[in-house]
Amino acid sequence: MHIPSPIAKIAAILVLLAWPMSAWAAPPPGATGVTAAMENGNVRVRWDPVRGQDIARYRIYYSHESILQNDGAYDDFDSTPGDTTEFLLTNLPPLTRIYVAVLAVNAAGEESASFGNEAMLDLPSTAADQTPPAPLTSTQQPASSLHLVSAQALSPTTVSLTFSEPVTVRQEEAVGAFQLTDATGAATAIRQIAVLGPNVTLDTVALQANMPYTVKALLVRAAQSPNGFAVIVDSNANAASFTYSGSSPTSQPSPAQATDPLSAPTNMRMRIERMEGMHADVLLTFAMPEGAVVPASFEVFQSINGGKSYATPQTITGTARSVRFTNVPLGAFAVLLRAIAADGRASPTAPAAITIQTSGTSSPSRSTPLEKTGAGVGAVLVLSGAVVGWRKMRTKVAGNNR
Repeated sequence: MHIPSPIAKIAAILVLLAWPMSAWAAPPPGATGVTAAMENGNVRVRWDPVRGQDIARYRIYYSHESILQNDGAYDDFDSTPGDTTEFLLTNLPPLTRIYVAVLAVNAAGEESASFGNEAMLDLPSTAADQTPPAPLTSTQQPASSLHLVSAQALSPTTVSLTFSEPVTVRQEEAVGAFQLTDATGAATAIRQIAVLGPNVTLDTVALQANMPYTVKALLVRAAQSPNGFAVIVDSNANAASFTYSGSSPTSQPSPAQATDPLSAPTNMRMRIERMEGMHADVLLTFAMPEGAVVPASFEVFQSINGGKSYATPQTITGTARSVRFTNVPLGAFAVLLRAIAADGRASPTAPAAITIQTSGTSSPSRSTPLEKTGAGVGAVLVLSGAVVGWRKMRTKVAGNNR
């Protein structure tokens, strides 16, 4: 009978000890910062690199409808040849709109368990058609129905705007997108802009109490434009006035506003409850203004890239006054919260942010607008024992291992 040597025994034990370690390794997170742009009839996709793991390649998933809002369903996917953070999608089917999301695959072959965020891009009638559209004449330009409905001061440095429909602000036009002046005509500096559907939040220098202000939307565009035209806000309905009382929000809505706006959440506070490795549990607490109608629900928008993009909204009960987020990765974590009335009306959004560091310390932001605009991202949201987060994607087609 052969008796293994001591060295062979030790080697066998080390193999047994090492094997479960790779099996227990957590898969990488989904890629964030995903963007898509037309390039010579094809679609160029870019994203932020996934840090902290040995990434072997990325998989680019695309669909004719939102992947994140349809239980992770997708049409097809492609893979990068390595850990590059961009990819050119070619030979696409005839789509009018494409949704793109990216998952990472580590050296052990483990793929992200959920998507980070997705990009949406409107396509020409055929993706292969490289013929530029004919220039528009003045008679071809559609009439603009987009207008500014109301303006409201939520705090000395926060102004909330509501438009007649969802809007967008181009990054290159952000500096001149809005103009804020006081009653004397003096300009008031705008430091940051956050756009979410028809609601825009402006972070300004400190406003003067009881001073009337006027805000004008100069370079704000409709998020969904008919026939692909970039509809800009109507110049005859792009201004609204408000007054910051110094205590509670007051506003002077334009005549187009038929009902009073729903009160927004206040006293937004975020803090870290627990750190474990490269992730944290974060608690958000908030309040509603005294005397405000209790909303039917709240919508929570999350961002794990400091407000560059946000997740699809998640709904919590209207009686909640706190939300716990679990497994939030290191970096800038941001949240937008708005109240929803029983009749479907939405309040202006209330923002908050916190920076999660390896030491477990944090830099909270209390009721301050987020740094940039965007849509789609997320950590897991937990409330009263119920888990609400990104839906897991559907199982891959057997044998499809590109």
